[in-house]
This record gives sequence, structure tokens and C-alpha cells, in this order.
Amino acid sequence: MSQTQSTTPDPDVGSARHAAEWGLASLLCSGFLFLGATGILTLSAQLAMGARRTMDKTGVVLTTMAAGVIIALVLVLIILCFVGTTKSLFSARAGKQPVAFGLLGLVSSVLALTIWILAGATLIVVLTS
Repeated sequence: MSQTQSTTPDPDVGSARHAAEWGLASLLCSGFLFLGATGILTLSAQLAMGARRTMDKTGVVLTTMAAGVIIALVLVLIILCFVGTTKSLFSARAGKQPVAFGLLGLVSSVLALTIWILAGATLIVVLTS
């Protein structure tokens, strides 16, 4: 006799990975934000070394406004990374799962926040000086 296996999906399979998925998403997002901050620091250095002298007043004002909007949007994304990290940590704790991705997401989110505060402040100082 052949035995038939149940083809109904196990409802707990998706929730078993829930913590890792949120932690990985937070880790990737904050990692990309960190890489973007290094680009902004490079832009700030180039502006400080000479590009600022070639810009007229309108260009400086528009660039400063664009920098403010970009920095605000990035800070919102970093807040979303912190939310994803928190969700990952709570989900891992509730499901008794490893918290590695959640902790790495938290560390990289803090690093991204720190570097973006530095990059944003540097860019604003360079543009307004």
C-alpha cells in the first residue's frame, strides 16, 4: 500500500523565518544607506575643494534645499530600518529563534544613522559657508 502525504502547507513554516527575514531586510537597507552616505561625504569633499566657488547663489540654494530633502528622506528610511530591526528582535524572541540578523541590523542601522548625521551636517556646512 502506498501512503499519501498531506499536501496542505504548514502554517508555521513562514513564521519560522519571520525574524530572519525582517533582520536581513533591515541589515541590507541600512548597509545600502551606509554606502550612500560615503558618496555624500565624497560629494561634500568635492564641493569644499572648489565646486562651491563655481556655483551661483541660485545653485547653492537649490542644492542646499535638495540636500535637506534627501537627508530627511534618508532619516525616514533609517527609522524604518530600526522598526524592521525591532520587529525582527521581538519575533526572534517570541519564536525562540536566533537573533543574529536582528542584532546585525541594529548595529548597521546605528552605524548608518551616525554616518548620515555626519555626512548631512558636513554637506550643509559646506553648502552654507
